[in-house]
Amino acid sequence: MGGGGAGFGPPPGGEGPAEPPKKKSKTLLFVGIGCLALLFCVLAGWAISCFVCKKAAETAGSAFAVEIQRIPLVATLGGIRMSCVTDPSGASAAQYFHPNVFPQLQAQACAIDDNVLNAYSEPNRSQAATARGSPYEATITGLGLQLDGCAVFSSGASRIVGCSDPSGRYLIVHAENIAQVQ
Repeated sequence: MGGGGAGFGPPPGGEGPAEPPKKKSKTLLFVGIGCLALLFCVLAGWAISCFVCKKAAETAGSAFAVEIQRIPLVATLGGIRMSCVTDPSGASAAQYFHPNVFPQLQAQACAIDDNVLNAYSEPNRSQAATARGSPYEATITGLGLQLDGCAVFSSGASRIVGCSDPSGRYLIVHAENIAQVQ
């Protein structure tokens, strides 16, 4: 059985030079590294966006919590206004004030008129701020109230500080220049 090139073995014409082995393609390695880098960037972006959203939600949440206190404030001011219609001395408005501050604020109670009521009901005419860090912090804590349940409202030279007491009633704990709203 002769060689003729039909069987196994070297090609016809001799042994010939051996082909160098083909280099393995590194394409899959680069694709894998790229995918890991992309995954890292996505996770880093997700973590950063979660942090930013959390901070934004906390800020918006506290602003909302303060602004939502405008509702009981306006209801309280309306109640004071109605009680002063029947009792111009302001004595019947005591229920709307913290008992420890009412004697000092009774004279101002009946200064609440429609203009004051409208000013404090409109966010573009009055501002709401948290009581924490305000000049009224000591007054609030001295009355045994929680700062987180209080807000400071201002309009022009007028300032009103309102708080929810432990029973859920909304009370005025400080007021100054009530009629001097913008």
